[in-house]
Parts: sequence; structure tokens; C-alpha cells
Amino acid sequence: MSNTTFGLMVLTMSVEDLFHKPVKKLKKFVSMCPELSVASRLSLRATRSNPSTNPQPPAPSSHPPVLSLLSGKVVVDYACGPGRYTIPTARMVGPTGKVFAIDIQPLAIDIVKREGAKAGLANIEARLIDSFDTGLPDATADVVLLIDAITPITDREPLLKEIHRLLKPEGVLFVDSSHMSVKQAQAIVEETNLFDLVKVDGKEMVWGKRKQS
Repeated sequence: MSNTTFGLMVLTMSVEDLFHKPVKKLKKFVSMCPELSVASRLSLRATRSNPSTNPQPPAPSSHPPVLSLLSGKVVVDYACGPGRYTIPTARMVGPTGKVFAIDIQPLAIDIVKREGAKAGLANIEARLIDSFDTGLPDATADVVLLIDAITPITDREPLLKEIHRLLKPEGVLFVDSSHMSVKQAQAIVEETNLFDLVKVDGKEMVWGKRKQS
């Protein structure tokens, strides 16, 4: 994709975001994902029951409670584009969490780095890739975001294999079916036999990592 084409895509996304805020989609994702919510609550309960692991009281969150459940998580924003979800996610996971922003477009990585620095976010690592391999270790991520990406990426099996490798055993994949039907997007993921469907709501789907024999 040329820089000009990518620039036009960024402009289109900016207009879309005026009407459909990325934070709202992220909030919907967390509310759709009981596994993530339960795990976060158990972690918080354990910390509270053992004050020595957290001697200082946690700073108050500026996000709604449902979004605070992402605190401390490792998130991979695959095909991150200009970082429209990377930046708010980095704020949500907080300083103890991490967001890996992955894209094949150099300009996208440049924008994410610039916007992350401008926002004072030190928990973003932007990675430029030239294939589906992110170079990250196995079982790195609690969450992988695949938003507005499943339609333009045509060779989807290696993409989904890499996401499966990246996810922790209890990790979750959030897919936005974007410009294809939910039924079509669901079939694409199901055909890999790598994920189990947790929930569908509108254009969004949450998937759990399937254990491989």
C-alpha cells in the first residue's frame, strides 16, 4: 500500500471515529468477554488479600469499571493501522500492561510511535513486520485485537495461526467482521480449528484459544 493510499485510509478512519468512538468498541469487547472479566477480578482480589504484593493503593482509574478490567494485560493490536485502538488500549492496560502494535505499513508504525510519545505512553511497542510472523514469543498475549483487518488480509490461515501462537492458553481474540458479513467472518475463523467462539454481538466476535492435541 502506498503512503498516499494509506493516508486516505487514515482520513476515512478519522471521520468514522467521530461517529463510532474506538473506546466504545473496546468497552463492548470487554463486556462480551466473561473470561477476561473473571480473570481480572480474581487477580484484583488476590492483590487485595495480599497487601505485600501491592503496598501502594492503586491509582484511581479514569475509565469505566468494565474497561479497568484490561489493567495489567498484554494486548496485541494486529494490523494496528494509525493506532486508533492502540492508543486507548495502552491507556486502559496502564503502566503494568503492554500493547504491541503490529503492522506491515511503515507509515502506520511511524504514526503509532509519534502518537504514543505525544500521549506520554511508554507501554506501547510498535513493530514493523514483512510477513505474518510478529517475532514475539509464544503465549505472549492476554488479548489480540483484529479490528478492521480480516477483510483486507486475504491469506488468513497463517494470520490466525500466528494469533493462536501468540495467545496465552486463557487468552482471547476479538474480531470485528468489518466489511464482510459476520457469518462469513465466523466461517473463516472456524475453518482453522484454532479457536472456540465465545460470543457474537452485532459485527463483533470474541474467540477463545482452542487447545491443540
